[in-house]
Amino acid sequence: MEVRLPFAVPPWWEPPQVDSAASKEEAAFVHWMNNTIHPDTPRIYTDGSGHHGEIGASAYFKPLGNSPAIERSAYFGSERHHNVHAAEIGGLILALRMTLDNPQLQRDVNVYSDNQSALQVIRNPRQNSAQYLIKEVVRLLDYRRQQGWTTRFFWIPAHWHEEITGNTHADALAKKATGWREEERDTLGPRAEHLAGLPPRTLQSAVNCWVRRKVKQAWEDSWANPTANAPGRDLRRVMPHLEKHGLDLFARLTAPERSALIQARTGHIGINAVLFRWGKVDSPDCPHCEGEDETLNHVLFLCMSYAGLRTEIWGAQRAPRTLRQALGPESAKETARFLLATGRLQYLLPPTPIPDDDETDTDH
Repeated sequence: MEVRLPFAVPPWWEPPQVDSAASKEEAAFVHWMNNTIHPDTPRIYTDGSGHHGEIGASAYFKPLGNSPAIERSAYFGSERHHNVHAAEIGGLILALRMTLDNPQLQRDVNVYSDNQSALQVIRNPRQNSAQYLIKEVVRLLDYRRQQGWTTRFFWIPAHWHEEITGNTHADALAKKATGWREEERDTLGPRAEHLAGLPPRTLQSAVNCWVRRKVKQAWEDSWANPTANAPGRDLRRVMPHLEKHGLDLFARLTAPERSALIQARTGHIGINAVLFRWGKVDSPDCPHCEGEDETLNHVLFLCMSYAGLRTEIWGAQRAPRTLRQALGPESAKETARFLLATGRLQYLLPPTPIPDDDETDTDH
């Protein structure tokens, strides 16, 4: 497991220049301006990528003219131990090491990354996860600074058409570092080597993400395949799959409406069929329909005492036909209003204030 210190750099450390444009268009324009005004300044592109649960990083530099490109890549391990954010920082390490290994890069360089969070960490290193990688970036930057070489970092939009080809090459290299191959997408090929001198360390942030993902998957599996006595039977009929924005359903409802909808969706609602099952009333019958149980289905769709109320709330054509429709996003608010308007859920409504004795007295 990684060790994280309270600080990664001393307070007097001077960060490099990091240019984070306000928009994709502005970032692409800055990239074009740099290439136009300073065409001789080397441009190194970095990337981090995750594929099939494996994490890789890369750096790519194409010299001017017909000289071959210089490529660097590294494999960081599975997503259980690392994450793409750490790989993005690893890509910066590859780029900085590339500048020390190649005489043509031992000068001022521009480094381009499509990950703003990685650049923010370089601008202001703190007690971040992947601190051991951040400290290596700082060490390399300090060495370049001692040699009188300037390193500028720029954010660029990922996969920005065909204008920034260096980013496209870096993206492909990072994927290949994980074993991904475009021609064999269902199988993994050889992976890149680990970063030299930096044995992979399990990141706390990666473990947290992995645990959350596993817990969520187990939750979804148990919801989709419940046991015989699993709770949530009534709610599962309405919501067979877990919803990412389930709470949004209640955002536009009043407090009584929220309570009515929740009780209807979970099956814990104060109507006779439910109360009888709990032993709270003597009969499950509907108070308006002789011989008919007062179930939620009966109240919403069948009880003729509420026919006019249904027309008033939904109109002649818009009334839902099933419980899933009635309790789903399309009709949730109207259903809650309907249930409250039947008068069967008086316990959910705010109490009627009792007038003071002074207000009821009249002058004689």
